[in-house]
Amino acid sequence: MTKYNPTKFTPEFKQEMVDACLSGATPTELSKQYDVSNVSIRNWVKKSGQTVPRMRPEYTLEFKQKIADLCVSGTPSWRLQQEYGVDSHAIKRWVLAFGHEFVPRWKPRSIEFKRKIVDLYFSGITSTQIWKEYGISSENTCRWIKEFGEEARVKSTFLSADGKEKTCFMCKVMQPLENFSLHKIGIGGRLPWCKPCHQIIRRIKTYKLNPEEFTELLESQGGLCAICRRAPGAKGWNIDHDHACCPKGKSCGNCVRGLLCSSCNNGIGQLRDDESVLQSAISYLRKYRENKIIPGNRPEEFQSLCSDPSTLCGETSLPVASQVFL
Repeated sequence: MTKYNPTKFTPEFKQEMVDACLSGATPTELSKQYDVSNVSIRNWVKKSGQTVPRMRPEYTLEFKQKIADLCVSGTPSWRLQQEYGVDSHAIKRWVLAFGHEFVPRWKPRSIEFKRKIVDLYFSGITSTQIWKEYGISSENTCRWIKEFGEEARVKSTFLSADGKEKTCFMCKVMQPLENFSLHKIGIGGRLPWCKPCHQIIRRIKTYKLNPEEFTELLESQGGLCAICRRAPGAKGWNIDHDHACCPKGKSCGNCVRGLLCSSCNNGIGQLRDDESVLQSAISYLRKYRENKIIPGNRPEEFQSLCSDPSTLCGETSLPVASQVFL
């Protein structure tokens, strides 16, 4: 089994999977050929605005009889599903149709086998690859990780002997645990990627912005915020995109406008990206500056009121504290 490559699923690869699925290939066939889960393929097709065509193959009576006999003889349904591409519900339906009793055959899992699966997961093998090789669902993998998680973390080659450092799964650099975000079942209780690499993965998934495009955009702005021309704060850069194109938070990649600091990004967001509202705010600030009242340059009526506070409320005198502030 090969290790997971975060840069494998590029936008071009996803579009290739979508086109292949719409042209007639089933998600199961593509999953076996390209080592990607059929759930991911279905999600990519759904995000493209299309639907996965229902192409149920016409199985012959002899084929159904063969699958039913194999299932009754002891072959587990998940193995038949992998070898013949038949849905597990169809297998159960055929077994019952030929007058047999369908008995789910789950191989008993020993403690040694469970530990082996957990060690494989922490060595970099994905749950999808584990399912294809051993027939173990991702739910069982997660449950066994919680069972033997601490022992697997100690055995992991990604964690240092003293448990204070960890190797990033993406950049392959040994770093202190503080450079990794917290995670419940991660090695050392942290994510497999360091924080900078995690930001790169987030940009790719959310904004379709690869590291080269991000660097090019940052250099075009001179390394400063596109609005205030200042360096970002501790929170780092905010990728601004046109919400009229992609209003749900994620970007298609074509509507990315620039890199902003947190203050400018929140500011234009609170003003709803409306140019008329922004222009009105500019006019408001200019009007305040032009008509600003400063001490020593107040109108005569206002100075007379301040000199005699009792005139503000008629004959009723104000409290001492109010007189002091006036």
